[in-house]
Amino acid sequence: MKLSKKNLIRVGLLALALAAIMTFAVWDAFQDRQALLDRYEDAQTLMRDEKYQEAADAFSSLGEYKDCPLQLRQANYWGRFESASDMLAAGKLDAAKEVFSALANSEDFDGRMEALKELEKIGKLQADVDGSQAIYEEATRLFNRGEYMGAYALFTALASYEDSADKADTCVSALIQKNASTICAGIRGSFAVTEAGGVEYAGEQFADEAEVEGWSDIASISGMGSFILGLKNDGAVISARGTTDYKVDPSQWSDIIMVATGQQFIVGLRADGTVLTQGIDGYGETDADAWTDIASISTGWQHTVGLGTDGDVFDENGNVYIVGYRSNEIAAEIKANASEWTNLKAISTGGSSPGFQGRGHVIGLKGDGTLAAAGDRDDGQCEVTGPEWSNLVAVSAGAYHTVGLKDDGTIVSTLHDEDEIYEQLKDLPDNKIVAVSAGYGFTLVLTEGGDVRGSGNYKQGQIDTNDWSHISHP
Repeated sequence: MKLSKKNLIRVGLLALALAAIMTFAVWDAFQDRQALLDRYEDAQTLMRDEKYQEAADAFSSLGEYKDCPLQLRQANYWGRFESASDMLAAGKLDAAKEVFSALANSEDFDGRMEALKELEKIGKLQADVDGSQAIYEEATRLFNRGEYMGAYALFTALASYEDSADKADTCVSALIQKNASTICAGIRGSFAVTEAGGVEYAGEQFADEAEVEGWSDIASISGMGSFILGLKNDGAVISARGTTDYKVDPSQWSDIIMVATGQQFIVGLRADGTVLTQGIDGYGETDADAWTDIASISTGWQHTVGLGTDGDVFDENGNVYIVGYRSNEIAAEIKANASEWTNLKAISTGGSSPGFQGRGHVIGLKGDGTLAAAGDRDDGQCEVTGPEWSNLVAVSAGAYHTVGLKDDGTIVSTLHDEDEIYEQLKDLPDNKIVAVSAGYGFTLVLTEGGDVRGSGNYKQGQIDTNDWSHISHP
């Protein structure tokens, strides 16, 4: 049948309409597919940017499109991995271990390998923590027993574990209090630390006297010759000049637990048992920088002595911890009587000046309350044996004499005129002596009531201490 022209036009229009409809349908389908692809690529970008939770939400919204179920599993996996890594960084080892263990047993092989690596890391960290905990407990045990130097070494080694840094600082403070000298008899002057942490002075004026009057937070004091040192409660050291001739700067010293001054040099003992020195080294008096395992230091005019942490004066090679003027002579005498120089609780030294032809003397306080002595004897400074020199708890060596403090709060001295001290103490209500310090021909004593009295050389006013009060106990 032949279509009329009119019908042909109708058929053509219908075909065009159908073609248009199909074109629009195809375009919509293309648009839908492009939108899905764009969303898929956006989700993959989120994965590459390690925004795993957002990526998981994006892949989840795409349903079964392409490999979205696999990608969703990957996003969830690495999201949990990231969360476990945050736990690990926060030190939550057990929680992180639980998540990584689950991930290591997942279906993702690459992820399993990464999780296994993290589990190995956690194992090492937990071993370290267990070891650190054991060290921490040992350090605490040593501290509680009063073995502060050993505790300090362990707490310092632990670095940032728990509160180890704070505990190390506490050890320094405890060692400072244990070794503190709150009174000091020098050459032409006397010093004392008040309960408030200030400093009292009596004697000949010195260069930085006004500066010392403003010191605070002082725990221990040492002054002789050219320098005065103040040891603060935090282990820092400040200095002043006795004369204008020389200068030292211990401001960079830290963790110092004990200080000592010689004629023109200074010495500091650190909490780790090492020694720092500054000043004039005319006779080797500052050659103590290589010493280790030192528990106590003392200085004469131009020599330095040390006491080892094992309670004797010998290093591992058998050398005596002594340097300075004619120190080899004293060292030889100590070596000849080595058995007398073990099990010591304290050490003190004085003298040692070429100007007076003296090599000085060294006194060791033994564990049984008696003394060992070596060096000059011309003024009786080493005559420290006999019944009266027993039951001692402290000792101080001056320039030419020695003073011991007994456990009943009385003193014994190689100078006969020390009886003057007792005369001055009669009117004090709390006259038990708790500390002594021997200087250049004079002695200071600190009473239980916080008063200081002196006897002996007074030409520069160094024993004018009657107006001192509330002096800190060592």
